[in-house]
Amino acid sequence: MADIERNSQCLLDLKKQLRELRTACQALNYFCVTGAGRIAREPDVEQLRSLATRLKHQLEKAVLSEDRARSLLVQSDAVMSVGNLFATGIGIAMGKRGLVEGAERLEKIRTSKQHDFGMILICVGQGGLPDDVQVVSISELARRQNRDKSEIIRAFQQRGEWLFSPEVFLIMLDTLIEKLREGKLNLPILPKQLPSKLAIPEQVTAQFLLPFKSVLQLPSGGGKGTKK
Repeated sequence: MADIERNSQCLLDLKKQLRELRTACQALNYFCVTGAGRIAREPDVEQLRSLATRLKHQLEKAVLSEDRARSLLVQSDAVMSVGNLFATGIGIAMGKRGLVEGAERLEKIRTSKQHDFGMILICVGQGGLPDDVQVVSISELARRQNRDKSEIIRAFQQRGEWLFSPEVFLIMLDTLIEKLREGKLNLPILPKQLPSKLAIPEQVTAQFLLPFKSVLQLPSGGGKGTKK
């Protein structure tokens, strides 16, 4: 009788060990599968991190370029303004109406040009992340084309491109990296997969025309989901 009880207890102990072993094997299998998936996705994660580094460098260059352009234009405007005043004064003193009118025309040309600086955005084209992303200086384009910044923005949007402020995009990129690492996203990440509410709206208002002042620190890794 004692032998039967011992054998029964051994069987119970063996069943318990088998259950524990099965649980451990399942956990190990899950760990291996998820770990293998993360390793397989790491090159894609690295592509987005490289994108963040590239954009940061481009933003730094764009900010420096805007600062230089602002300084040069201030100097140029000052020289032209003084020259126009001098020409006007000489024209009046000498009774040269043509000289006065010429100075007035130059002054009108000078004051009619776009003198906006510092509006830098990140543009996502239809190819999506990571390859179809670039930094664009809306202010520089507005000055070159002598158009309002809102017109420049609408031109991008009409081509199906999405615009984001650098601050918002870098934070969003952090979330996208995490989603990619978790297997919830795959490359390429198309514009329709981005949260549309974070993009510059089609009806541009003054709050979206503030100049970009500084470059954020690089994101540590992350991602946000679907267009709503």
